[in-house]
Amino acid sequence: MIKGRKGISIPIVLQLYKTLIRPHIKYALPVWACLSDQDMRKLDQTQVQCLISLIDAKACSSSAAVEVVCGIIPMRFRKRELCCREYVRLLMKDADHTLHELLQSSVRK
Repeated sequence: MIKGRKGISIPIVLQLYKTLIRPHIKYALPVWACLSDQDMRKLDQTQVQCLISLIDAKACSSSAAVEVVCGIIPMRFRKRELCCREYVRLLMKDADHTLHELLQSSVRK
């Protein structure tokens, strides 16, 4: 898909990335949100390498520049957003719901 994308515009390639590739990278992110900083950097690097290939940018391009040009949020910020959303979703559960009870009894280390 990447090498033979003659005639496919960058916005369409980015839309393909958002619908086909990114869901695999961020699958169950709230569950494994306790990743170490080193592992989170690896995930960010994976996203940037994928974007560099898709938009045919230079390999030495700045990761921040590639993400800005593509309009893609870095995974570490996306993780925070998804975890906050999941936390609010858990808070909205009934007080007697099992997940709400687990949330109340859990502690963060």
